[in-house]
Amino acid sequence: MADRASLDDLQLVRWLDAVAEQAGVDDLKSFFSVPAASREEAVYRQEVFRDLGAAAVRRVMGAAMQALRECELAHERASGVGASLELARYRLTAASAYVAGVRDLRNGLLASGATSRALGSLGAYLDRYLASEPFLRMANRAGHLEAALGAIRYTLRVGPGYVTVDADAPKEDYAKVVVETFARFRVGTSKDYRTAYRPASHLNGLEERILEELASQHEDLFAELASFAREYEDPVDPVMAQFGSDMHFYLAVADCRRESERLGHPWTLPEIIEDEAPMRVRDAADLALIHPRLGAMDEVVRNDIDRLPHEHLVVITGPNQAGKTTFARIWGQLHILTRMGCPVPATDAHLPFMRLVDTHFEHAEQAATQQGKLKDDLLRVHSIVERSDRGSLVILNELFASTTATDAFVLSQDTLDRLLAKGAVVVCVTFLWELAERSGATASWVGAVDPVDPRRRTYRIRRAPPEGRAHTEALAASYGLTAGSLASRLAR
Repeated sequence: MADRASLDDLQLVRWLDAVAEQAGVDDLKSFFSVPAASREEAVYRQEVFRDLGAAAVRRVMGAAMQALRECELAHERASGVGASLELARYRLTAASAYVAGVRDLRNGLLASGATSRALGSLGAYLDRYLASEPFLRMANRAGHLEAALGAIRYTLRVGPGYVTVDADAPKEDYAKVVVETFARFRVGTSKDYRTAYRPASHLNGLEERILEELASQHEDLFAELASFAREYEDPVDPVMAQFGSDMHFYLAVADCRRESERLGHPWTLPEIIEDEAPMRVRDAADLALIHPRLGAMDEVVRNDIDRLPHEHLVVITGPNQAGKTTFARIWGQLHILTRMGCPVPATDAHLPFMRLVDTHFEHAEQAATQQGKLKDDLLRVHSIVERSDRGSLVILNELFASTTATDAFVLSQDTLDRLLAKGAVVVCVTFLWELAERSGATASWVGAVDPVDPRRRTYRIRRAPPEGRAHTEALAASYGLTAGSLASRLAR
């Protein structure tokens, strides 16, 4: 769909890292390597995001992910211990958390009102899975072991240099005795000095010896526990493991959307249109400008975007620092998110399904490549042209800026001819305003400035014929640097 260089150009890598950090997950970039294969699959994914807009569904999915996380943590602890008894207990904990989580997920789905095909299919699968003999056997064994282990009572006798473990439970609750003894001294309500007990990650030597003594007193039970641990080293069903991996991504993006909307930035699920339909987006914004962890701005200038089916070339011109590159980035972000089946930062969106999004943005020359900037540009552009086709969107930002204007124009013309001949849609940010005058298949967009003060950028990008030198002349006039103004001053 888009290589790493293109994701970097579009600042999607920064955004994905910020979303992952916000959600407390390790990495989300891998999900962009498996985009939807068709419009139908993208719509299928959109339905899940629509379900997650409901608080009930979101709570169910959040609880399921928490249960899977508890299972994962117990599994990780088991892999980090050498003592077989402790390892066996962690594996039982993992299985118990998994069993409870899967059952709660099914019950929650039934009550949540989820309507997406994906969650409906998951519910149908869970019905079969929860009734299967392997799952019931694991669940019953785990439940029996938990109850039996929980019923063990014993007494520790601690003395100088020794600790003994008696199988008999204490005859008297000494904590209760202490409370009753000192109750007569209580005056009013005293400060509670108790702190939450935080068990260590693993047992210490003394705790291991106590556990071994208990195991020797309950040999059959602990033998059954060891057998269970050997059989259920990893209790998670492959389908549930895939569900957990996928839902990480869905919840992270949904939570990002909800937080962004809370800050006043609207999102929407785009309607995925056919290639022959006009593309239209209202109030689109750059992801990097609206995410709080990427230095979101208080006021973000939003732009409308549209493209008619015959317009395969979009040329963006205008003064420097007018928002042209940001506008081009938004094009790429919108199409990639649409193919992923994700919501987009806009109030309304009708977007086509693009098989590939490729970019070429201006980068500093790399000394390690042992070749000039122009050659780097030509090699990169060649690879883009080679893999482009009718389902491609190519975004070119200040192409061939390292050479002369004349050579840049010739090379740009040739590159655009080749891309358009292959049926690609091209968005081109350029200082070569003549490229916007190519043909009727070209749409010209211009970075607008304040009509009263051309030095002030509005960051609005609008459809308009290229201005050529008009902005330069207006800027010179605002500073009194036109030929007439200079001649008048020199004549004084």
